[in-house]
Amino acid sequence: MAKVQLATRLEDEVKYAMEQYCSANGVKIGHFISEAIVDRLEELQDARDVIALRREPTESWESLVRDLDLRPAEVG
Repeated sequence: MAKVQLATRLEDEVKYAMEQYCSANGVKIGHFISEAIVDRLEELQDARDVIALRREPTESWESLVRDLDLRPAEVG
């Protein structure tokens, strides 16, 4: 995958914390930032998926039990 340069401004405390974490854990800052962006994009997509799922019609409990054949066995 081609790499591009990205410039942004961060608060001093955020930059310091990131540098400390990366240094202590042997992580390259570029990798750390890239993974953080990918993670955030995945979270946003997951949130959209949840909203879409909530709009889908639901089935009744009785219908699910019948369709999945989850009725309890009769004793006797």
